[in-house]
Amino acid sequence: MNEFSPQVDDLIVFFKDGNTVERRWVPHEVYANEELALPAETLKELVPNAKGTAFSECDAKGGGSFYFANLSLLVSPEETKPETFPLLDELKKYKKGAPDAEDLVLVPYDKKGAAFLVSKALYMACPTMLDAEATDPESLVTDGVVLANMPKVDLSGYTCYLLNLLSLRSNALDPQDSKSNHAKRLSNVLKAKRTPAKP
Repeated sequence: MNEFSPQVDDLIVFFKDGNTVERRWVPHEVYANEELALPAETLKELVPNAKGTAFSECDAKGGGSFYFANLSLLVSPEETKPETFPLLDELKKYKKGAPDAEDLVLVPYDKKGAAFLVSKALYMACPTMLDAEATDPESLVTDGVVLANMPKVDLSGYTCYLLNLLSLRSNALDPQDSKSNHAKRLSNVLKAKRTPAKP
């Protein structure tokens, strides 16, 4: 997993696992894999206005919320060579019929008519972002951005997508916090995550 090299169209997800803030790279080859495709009727049932919705927090049948992100409504990514990712061999064990709490339903840019169900267990199994990669995404996260294109270092075109679940009221560190307090608290937590503890 440490060998992972991000590609155009990959997804960065910031989320909470229990009381811990996590960040993962979810490769396009994982989240848009046919093994995870949802039937069109199922998507209509789950998110009736999916075609015109960029992001939505939806009720899961078993309680809690799952998250819907329509990446096809964002700016077109640039072309890249797809990378073979080892997790692809294990996708069958992550396949599900319907989303549970904290799962993702994603519509990729290159597959506008299709949706894919990515369980929390699957995105937890994806590569953790290195500290050196996290600085720019973290600045957007602390600003409260939920869904966005992430620009390349030279700012020409877009490299990947950002999905920040930490700025949703249901997924916030403290749902009662004001927006400014939440941003400060989140900034401190993210800084602490990348700063090694003193012995």
